[in-house]
Amino acid sequence: MLAAMLAFPTAALLSVLCGLPLGAGAPRPVPIVGGEEVPVDEWTSVVAILSQETVSTASLCTGTLVAPRVVLTAAHCLSHEPKLDEMAVVFGDSIYTKDERRVAAVERYGVYPTACVEDCKSDAWDFGYVILAQDAYGVEIIPPITTQDEWDETMHVGDEIHVVGFGTVSDAEDDPLQTTADVGHKRIMTTPIDTFSKSRREFRAGGEGQDACGGDSGGPAFVRLSSGAYRLAGVTSRGVRPCGTGDSVYGVPYPILTWLREETGADLLPDDCPDGDCLVMAEPAEGCAISRERESLAWALPLLVFARRRRQTRSPRR
Repeated sequence: MLAAMLAFPTAALLSVLCGLPLGAGAPRPVPIVGGEEVPVDEWTSVVAILSQETVSTASLCTGTLVAPRVVLTAAHCLSHEPKLDEMAVVFGDSIYTKDERRVAAVERYGVYPTACVEDCKSDAWDFGYVILAQDAYGVEIIPPITTQDEWDETMHVGDEIHVVGFGTVSDAEDDPLQTTADVGHKRIMTTPIDTFSKSRREFRAGGEGQDACGGDSGGPAFVRLSSGAYRLAGVTSRGVRPCGTGDSVYGVPYPILTWLREETGADLLPDDCPDGDCLVMAEPAEGCAISRERESLAWALPLLVFARRRRQTRSPRR
């Protein structure tokens, strides 16, 4: 179980628990499309990040607990500079939990200094972090790829990634308003890596009805080693709309781990490579670079969730 944590301000949390039709006025979202809901005791390190902008409006992103108090996410999830006392990190399988032991207050946050958060091309450095007010216990932390053997085993075009997030299940223009059944629940989907950027600091995956979507921004892309262990291979950055019609872009976290250590004290690098310069992210054997034309379709994936008193109703998903 998670240790008891400081609770999200009651009024703010209640506004999130009200009806949730998706609104306009912010970059349209990207949730897991074509995925399956995740039981509460699986992928426990994947969390929802909520930032309350007004009494009735919340912003939703996803993140990954990489140390007892450190959540790795995307820079664009934090670029609007939310107020600390109006933020919360939610553990579990849904943002609608009423168990305050699964809701953590935020002490501080930060973004990578050269991060691109809008109209980004290749290598956006779209990384940020959130520091919890207390340690989280009972959570299985999945480390990022930090060794050459792990990279060489898992990071090739065609290798599968497992994307987890709390985002919406669709974002087509002709979709009806989303409700609490459609967003805010942890979901997972599996898809192969399609391409890499020339630097190999980003990769693309998704399409054909399997994709990240709004609210999944900042969430993890995991890979599985032959040993059965999982590693964090990417952080969800941006994609195309409607979700599932093209690839999303994921940033490889290894190049920013020295920065993350300086900012948070969380040292995720191996003892034999403290400077974070030992992993060679080799060029693929064949043409796998992200084209500039395809990158022009990319867009940031933050999801604004608008709460309102009158609850939208919909039949439960099967």
